[in-house]
Amino acid sequence: MSTFGLRISLPLLLLASVGCGGSEKAIESPDPHAKKGQATAEATAGATAEAATEPAASGDLNTVCAEAAALDPAPRLAPVPPAVKPSGGVDSKAGRNKGKDKYSMADLKALEKKSQHVELLGHIDDIAPAKRGKAWDAMLERAATATVTQMVASPSDSKAFEAFFLAEQLVTKYPQLMSSTGFSEKRGEAGAAAFNACFKSSYSGQECLTKALEFVNVPGTDPKVALQIGKTVRLNQFAYVAVPFFRAASLTDKSACADKDLVMATMAGLGLPTDYANAVGARDIAENACFAELQSQITKALEDGKGGYLRDNACAVLRHKGVVQ
Repeated sequence: MSTFGLRISLPLLLLASVGCGGSEKAIESPDPHAKKGQATAEATAGATAEAATEPAASGDLNTVCAEAAALDPAPRLAPVPPAVKPSGGVDSKAGRNKGKDKYSMADLKALEKKSQHVELLGHIDDIAPAKRGKAWDAMLERAATATVTQMVASPSDSKAFEAFFLAEQLVTKYPQLMSSTGFSEKRGEAGAAAFNACFKSSYSGQECLTKALEFVNVPGTDPKVALQIGKTVRLNQFAYVAVPFFRAASLTDKSACADKDLVMATMAGLGLPTDYANAVGARDIAENACFAELQSQITKALEDGKGGYLRDNACAVLRHKGVVQ
């Protein structure tokens, strides 16, 4: 199948598109190659490198936190900008076809009536920008949503990658599509399926993570999509690797705080060195978005004598919330 002159058929294209040179800071694992598909609570807890300091003695929280490192409050994650709204027509000559339009609006409507959405998308730009009104925006939305929906319905990994690539092409070219609930939902489904397939095909998963982070940071992405992809990441990587996704999910969707994978990832992130990005992200989740849901977990860990980095991060959260001095 070909769209916009680009043939998309192999799952390996996703891996090739991001390469293997992504930032290791996104994983922050002592050995990012040591784990694939074994994200149990025991495995993630053992990977947090807390052995550098002795556990704190259990007891009164003020006593436990007395020698914990003094840390600044965790910075809040900046909200993702809203999606670009449909313009109702672009009054610019940029990208305008030279000469006579190949397809007219009547031609595009005829294609839509026959559900020939792929051909319609291939010719939707035949309408000059200055002539693109609300009817054109609506037609683009319907055709894009229908095409991605059809691809997502297929159980094959190759179709999942095709749907992902097509959705990303469309969003890049027409950012106003992210203001469509229907399209953004199908984009989310395509992304979740593609990243699940990507992790199955990848050794370390770093290339999949790089692309997944770009995916959830697209303006207009539903926080539930970030939550869904975070759960996929948690399943396939060390739990704390999923912190950025759960952080994005919990920013505007407080119901995400009750998710067991979010809790697992946040607690694992609190066990990282305090200056790691995923430790900062975990403190943001615990201190700001989800403190009510996580307070008992944090308190229990300290009362059970957990020390090292977890004590430093957890006590910082409790200190900034006024629970301990």
